[in-house]
Amino acid sequence: MKYFISFIVFISLIINAKAYQPMLQSNQTWEVTIYGFIVQNVHHTLGNPTTINGQEYTPIIYTNVSFPGEPFVVAHLREDVAEERVYIYENGTEYLLYDFNVEAGDVISILSLGNLVDISIIDVTIVEIDGVSRKKISYMQGAWYEGDYTEGIGSRYGLIDFANSQASDYAPWLTCYYENGELIWDNSMDKFSCNSVLSIEESEMALLEVYPNPTDEALFISFSENISGQINLQVFDTAGKLILEKREPAANVIRLDVSTLSTGNYTLKATSEQVSIKPISFLKK
Repeated sequence: MKYFISFIVFISLIINAKAYQPMLQSNQTWEVTIYGFIVQNVHHTLGNPTTINGQEYTPIIYTNVSFPGEPFVVAHLREDVAEERVYIYENGTEYLLYDFNVEAGDVISILSLGNLVDISIIDVTIVEIDGVSRKKISYMQGAWYEGDYTEGIGSRYGLIDFANSQASDYAPWLTCYYENGELIWDNSMDKFSCNSVLSIEESEMALLEVYPNPTDEALFISFSENISGQINLQVFDTAGKLILEKREPAANVIRLDVSTLSTGNYTLKATSEQVSIKPISFLKK
C-alpha cells in the first residue's frame, strides 16, 4: 500500500514540477466551428497587447470565414504565468477564464457567455502534444456537461465561452490549433478540415454555387475553381445538427440527393484537401 501511495505522490510531483506552457504567445490561430441556427467557421488570433486599468491584455481577434467581414476584437485576455491562470476582461471587470493550477475535486468559477459558471475538476493529466508536455484538465459543468482544456491551447470547445451547456443556438467546437502556421492539435473528429491552407486570404476562398435553390430532390454543386482529390459534403440544419454527409471525388458538378430532407433551410459545407471553401445555405421545398 505504501508503494502505491508513493507512486501517486511521485506522479503528483511530476505534474506540479512540469514547466508551464503559456497560452498567449504569438502567431497562433484557433479554428472554431460554431454550431447554432447557422453553422459558422471562425478564426481567433492574437492582436497587439493593450493596457487596460494598468494591466496588459491581449486582444482576441475574431474573423468570420463563413461570412467574411471586418475582423474585430471579441475579448481581452491576460495571462499570469506564475499563477498558471488566464483571465478575461469584460464590462469593466476581470474574471477567471482558465486555471491550470487546479487539482481533481476543485470547483472554480469561470466566465462563459457573459455569466459566471461553476465547473468541477474531474482529473488532471499530462499529455504530450507536438513534443511538449502539457496539463489536460477534465471538468464537469452540472451533472451531464463534460469538457476539457489543455495547457497552451485552451478548451476543445473554443478559446472563450467553453462552458456553454445552456446555449442551444451557440455551440463552439475547436477544430484545429496552429502555431506559426503549423498544425499543432486537432480534435480528432474533424481532421479533414485541418488540411486546408491556413494562409489563404478570404478573397481567395473557393465559392460554391448550388442549383436549383430551392430544391425538392437533388442539389447540384459547382465550384468557382478546379478542385481535385476528395470532397467531403456535410449538410447541417438550422440548429447546427449534422443531417447528411457524403464524400465524393472532385468534379466540376456534384449531384447531392436531398430528397429525404424535411422542408426547411440548411447549410452545405464542403471541405477539400487543397483549398478553403465557403459554406452556402439552401432551401429544401
